[in-house]
Amino acid sequence: MKISKSISVFMVLFLMTSVTLAQGFFRDGDRGRGMGQAAFHESLNLTAEQSAKLEVLRTAHQKKMIDLRADIQKIRLEKREIINSENFETSKLRSVEEKLMKSMNNLHLTRIDHQQDLLKILNKDQQKKWLSKGPKENMKMGKMDRPGRGNRNCR
Repeated sequence: MKISKSISVFMVLFLMTSVTLAQGFFRDGDRGRGMGQAAFHESLNLTAEQSAKLEVLRTAHQKKMIDLRADIQKIRLEKREIINSENFETSKLRSVEEKLMKSMNNLHLTRIDHQQDLLKILNKDQQKKWLSKGPKENMKMGKMDRPGRGNRNCR
């Protein structure tokens, strides 16, 4: 009986350790998710001036993106109201859908503009490293490309 309890305790400890190590809790800085933002910026060898400019650019971009995403959410709510209304009108839905597409297009164009502004701050070698990482990692656009991330309210 004691042997089976010992084996059970050992197995539980082994599983807990395995899960903890698999999630990368003991790795420095990046938590097992590849190169973290700070490590990547270090690898670019940014000057203090470049870092300051990038931080200002990043903050301004984040503020714009918050506003654009809020607008998109409001339009999606408007769309849901039309779909769920008793007096469903296709023309209203089309109009709101066009407004939604324009807002989403504006969001994507803002990302492109941000990427261009960012590249203007970097030198040629830094640009090469930045672009080799790819836009999904650099611009955090990956969320939109994953399955199941579309508008779930559209039926």
